[in-house]
Amino acid sequence: MTAANAAAPTLVTGARARILRTRARAAHAGIAVLAATLVWHLSNFLFNSVSARLLGPSGYSELAATMAVLYVASPALLSVQTMTSRTFTLLVADGGRSAAGNYLRRTLRKLALVAVGVGAIAFLVGDAGGRLLNVDSDHAVSIAVVGLSISLLTHCQRGALQGGELLGRFAVSTATEAVTKVVGAAVLLVVVGRTVDAAVAAVPLAALCTLIVN
Repeated sequence: MTAANAAAPTLVTGARARILRTRARAAHAGIAVLAATLVWHLSNFLFNSVSARLLGPSGYSELAATMAVLYVASPALLSVQTMTSRTFTLLVADGGRSAAGNYLRRTLRKLALVAVGVGAIAFLVGDAGGRLLNVDSDHAVSIAVVGLSISLLTHCQRGALQGGELLGRFAVSTATEAVTKVVGAAVLLVVVGRTVDAAVAAVPLAALCTLIVN
């Protein structure tokens, strides 16, 4: 038996071990992402339940109308995340994480300018948005749009985490926003007051906390 033939089983065993380790990491990451996604969907149910309980039928109807702004805009947020993920993956494969990191920083700076502009416009036309949705509050729609603006940045970050295969951190990011939104809504409604503005304020609060964690 030649030396090459003797080494062949060792090489096969080593390659198989690497494959098994990769599969195990992927399985663990997949479970973490699944759990975080379930927490996210549960948080939406709890947010609505807590808000409905503390605001009552009238207040909750205004909250639902205001939150519709976020639901309509969610495809744009997912598009930002998807495009960032794809580009980040390609840059990591082509030029390493340094090139991908530079791309992420440039994109975040541009999105931050967009977020500031959108937030400023939202407060300038907040009254009109409230009247359009038949919401008595002058600021609920503006607060929701500010949350949407911050979410542009968090979804960009999540795209990078996804594209860089940092799925554990991706799961933490998702869970952070979910938990913070529910806890923030409950605390704000109890401490600040049982108003639509207080409930909606949990959205930008959760997005800001997630931005910092990311």
